[in-house]
Amino acid sequence: LTACVLVLPAAPADYAKDVKPLLKARCIACHGPLQQKGKLRLDSGDHIRKGGRAGSPVEPGKPDDSEL
Repeated sequence: LTACVLVLPAAPADYAKDVKPLLKARCIACHGPLQQKGKLRLDSGDHIRKGGRAGSPVEPGKPDDSEL
C-alpha cells in the first residue's frame, strides 16, 4: 500500500499577526526607535525596507534571499 501525501503551500504571512509580534519580542530592543545597532530599525515596514548600514535585510518576494 502506497501513501499519497499532499503538500499545500503555506499561507502568506500576515505582517500584523505573524511578523510584527516576533520582531517586537526579539528585535526591537536593539533595532527600534531607541537604539539602532548597525543603523537598522525593524519597527516599521518603511524602516525595514530602507535597511541599515549593510542594506535592507529583506528582498521583497524572495524570502530565501532575505537575511531577515
